[in-house]
Amino acid sequence: MKKEIVRCVMGMTGVLFLSGCSAFSPDVHPQEVPEAGVVTVSGDVTEATTVPDAFATDGAVQAEAAQAEVTEAPEVTSEPEHSYEKEYPVFYYELERESINEAVTEVIKEDLAPEFEEADISIPYCNLGYIEYLENGNPLVWGYYSLMNYDAIEGSTTLQTLSGGTDLGRMEMTHDENGYIVTDYWKVDSGQGGENTMEAMCAGYPDALDYWLDSQWRSEAIRKGFLTLYICRNDLDFDSYQDYGWDPVYLFDPNEDGREGFDPVGTYTEVYSDAEETDMYGQPLEDPSCELTVTYNEQRGCYEVEVGIERLTVQDISIGMYKDKSLVFVEADAAGNPMVWQLTCDGEYYKLIVVTSAWSLLEEGTTFTFTK
Repeated sequence: MKKEIVRCVMGMTGVLFLSGCSAFSPDVHPQEVPEAGVVTVSGDVTEATTVPDAFATDGAVQAEAAQAEVTEAPEVTSEPEHSYEKEYPVFYYELERESINEAVTEVIKEDLAPEFEEADISIPYCNLGYIEYLENGNPLVWGYYSLMNYDAIEGSTTLQTLSGGTDLGRMEMTHDENGYIVTDYWKVDSGQGGENTMEAMCAGYPDALDYWLDSQWRSEAIRKGFLTLYICRNDLDFDSYQDYGWDPVYLFDPNEDGREGFDPVGTYTEVYSDAEETDMYGQPLEDPSCELTVTYNEQRGCYEVEVGIERLTVQDISIGMYKDKSLVFVEADAAGNPMVWQLTCDGEYYKLIVVTSAWSLLEEGTTFTFTK
């Protein structure tokens, strides 16, 4: 399994209710970029460093390839049937309060949403490739910032992708008692010269470009995770999405052999796991254990799930919902990305499966088996 350095380890947290979101108005620079080899940082710290020779050769080739992939894939336009008259809730991040991901998500909604026609459901999501904390504690964030819009068709459980797009860029932030605030946002030029822009944005931070480029593989899992989070949080009937000209992508594993309507409430005892027996620092676990507790909150009218894996994950309560004879819930991994879990029952045993993951330490398909 590929080991991955996580610069921003927050611990796993569950879905939280938010009463509202702050408004952010960062300075956005769509094409204007710092002079090649120089990056100016807002605030107390200024960096002025020549781009290393390695980035001018191998880094440029990697950047060009990554830019080509990003510009080809995310721009999706289609003409599906328009939805029936129903209003859907606005998306909020809802995984960690006052987090970098929450701040970035709000900027994406403000910056990208006006570029597309209104849709039934609009899901912003971010793939944070690298985070560097300055001496004053403020983070610099390099990542892929995306927005996907979906139409709901009456009688269908598949959302139709209406439009969407992805920007690459670097965000600069400050932090106060209300959380993180984006103060500056530099975008990578989508035309020729984009790779030079990426290198300039990483000047002075030798690890940033490699991690930024290497993180691209996580984008599809993060997209699926945020859409699943939205569906679970709002108890909606959708189970898949379909990009124009492609087959539907299902968000939950089929559970054809599972027991219909099993009661998930209880404290579970692990009997087997196929998870890699190392913690988040790569240290071996002599006896790794997974703890799972499910309760039902009468006041909220929903299941609440707590799951923790020794020295790997610890998180608060997640909100669970039934899908395909399974209890599905979403929580945050160590970097704040959504991880989708599915609890099934095949008779005597219960299986907890990682359905969607952008974290290399808990790959998709990892299964924990329990009795109750």
